[in-house]
Amino acid sequence: MIRLLFILILSLSLQPLSKAEDISNFQIEGMSVGDSLLDYFDKEEILKYGENPYNSDIWTTYFGIFKSSSNYDGFQVTFKKDDYQYKIESVVGQILYEKNIDKCYKKKKEIILDLDNIFINSKKVNHKKNHAGDPTGNSKNEFTNFTLSTGDNIRVSCVDWSNDMEYTDKLKVSISSSKFIYFIENEAYK
Repeated sequence: MIRLLFILILSLSLQPLSKAEDISNFQIEGMSVGDSLLDYFDKEEILKYGENPYNSDIWTTYFGIFKSSSNYDGFQVTFKKDDYQYKIESVVGQILYEKNIDKCYKKKKEIILDLDNIFINSKKVNHKKNHAGDPTGNSKNEFTNFTLSTGDNIRVSCVDWSNDMEYTDKLKVSISSSKFIYFIENEAYK
């Protein structure tokens, strides 16, 4: 009887950990991987503002700007081009930092500390690389990945564009399915 009670208590205490590993439990301004983009925007708007920034014609990315009451300035949502349900495979929230990359790094650190407490069993890896979008190699991308046991991924990054580039420095928080991560790592830019 004591053994049965121990197993029951152990299984109940592990339940929240398994729920934390479900990427669909996490949202950026209400949007989550697995949702239909049609729940947030109408089809005409999605088609009008959707584009393909990759070297493959499989995916479409919808870009937008949040209302002023949002935690983020803008977003991008990616879905398979031939999916007429517009199932979200990746959602990214962005905060712009005009010439203030130090503020971005500070906010990134705060977010990482929060995620460390949520994704205890994930594989966490930090990266610092030149940004692939800058041929001079002067723009930097510093990011932390949390890879879940499912292969799904949460990434927090700061992009520090060089003064030669006409882009604004930004913080990005992305939530992506394992399918989209595979595409990005193996097919998107080949």
